[in-house]
Amino acid sequence: MLTIIGSQLNPAHDALEIYVSGCRRHCPGCHNPEAQAFGKGKSARLWMKENRYKFTTGTFSRVWLLGGDLMDQAPHEAHEFIRDLRKAMKPGMELWLWTGHGLDDIP
Repeated sequence: MLTIIGSQLNPAHDALEIYVSGCRRHCPGCHNPEAQAFGKGKSARLWMKENRYKFTTGTFSRVWLLGGDLMDQAPHEAHEFIRDLRKAMKPGMELWLWTGHGLDDIP
């Protein structure tokens, strides 16, 4: 199950950062080693339900997906989460994916 560890506003980059739980890479010098384990945090559906207001009241123009790695999640769950994010985001907002996967791996 896709889970979200948490989120925070990054005013310097005008972004809402969303941290996904789970990564299979275990890169040396990982930026978020605490996010490597799968299943930490809240289910993505519950997180969206509790945080949907941020997308209508927030002043950010970007949504960053970090982690963990969204691309290491079950594909159908990642697609569903992206779909729900897009529905909640204001028109013109940017969605950024931070991943260790290559561009050819991203649908």
